[in-house]
Amino acid sequence: MTRKRRSGYYVADFYAPEMKQSIPRAREWESRLKATFPGQLEVVDRHDTVATWRHGSPTISASVIFKFRGNG
Repeated sequence: MTRKRRSGYYVADFYAPEMKQSIPRAREWESRLKATFPGQLEVVDRHDTVATWRHGSPTISASVIFKFRGNG
């Protein structure tokens, strides 16, 4: 997880090990973050990278962009 200086938003990036297996989509990571920090964060955006060229179109990376409530 990193914090962007300019916007103050946090970016949580999740990757598949060696880009071989599918990982949960960004919406699932969003739910996990909200459960970890109940009522404390606001999701600004989320993004999935899906390997459409692979069998089953696995999600190989997911990002959740958020801010903590009361912070910028």
